[in-house]
Amino acid sequence: MPMNMQYNGWSNRETWLMNMWLNNEASTYHFVLAICNSCDSSYRKANRLEEEIFQSLQVHEPLACVWKDLLRCSLNKVNWREIVDSFNT
Repeated sequence: MPMNMQYNGWSNRETWLMNMWLNNEASTYHFVLAICNSCDSSYRKANRLEEEIFQSLQVHEPLACVWKDLLRCSLNKVNWREIVDSFNT
């Protein structure tokens, strides 16, 4: 991957930022660990984590708005597999 496509060792800024938030508190850290322990492949772990995060967005912001659309755009750039793989090391 070209150097201009990386951010602090991650594939992009959105992935780095999501990882930082998921590792920021014990509750979110253990939430991701539970997902990693409940699935047998990185692909399934990544899909489940992404689904849970998007579901959480719907619960916390059920109405359509510009902020929700912008957040979805950023979340769509997250490399979820890279995050779950970092939890499996």
